[in-house]
Amino acid sequence: MEASASPSTEPRYRVAETSMLDAAVTVFAAEGFDRAKMETIAARAGTTKPTLYARFDSKENLFAAAVKREHDVQKERLFEAYSSDDEETFRHRLARWITAYFDLVRERPDGFKLITDGERHPAAAAITERAGRAIVDRIEQLVIQISGRQGRDGARLVAS
Repeated sequence: MEASASPSTEPRYRVAETSMLDAAVTVFAAEGFDRAKMETIAARAGTTKPTLYARFDSKENLFAAAVKREHDVQKERLFEAYSSDDEETFRHRLARWITAYFDLVRERPDGFKLITDGERHPAAAAITERAGRAIVDRIEQLVIQISGRQGRDGARLVAS
């Protein structure tokens, strides 16, 4: 008897949630919140409408979860690019940061559309505000670190 492949260590519900969020991002980005249908999202995710409601309770909560996930991906990738390399010139750091941002936009266009839409939707506006603030805070820290100046006002302005 041949040994079977070892089962995934990731819980099944996490895999399903990832699929649901991927589908939600695609459908919400294409259709907008108001026109997006839970049936369409469920079909695209390979699940059922009741499963979506069981996991997220409402279309609004699913939208907010999808926006949050896209912000989390954005922050993770950008913060990784912002990691310090003291030997690197500022010009090279800046080029790396800009490249990381536009690579992410190119790789996840639906995610960026959803983030933009999230700014105008009550279920996701607070998520978008917090995520944007976290990114600006991190850029502000980098400006202070690189410039050697301790004043926050100028660094905050540059970061914004």
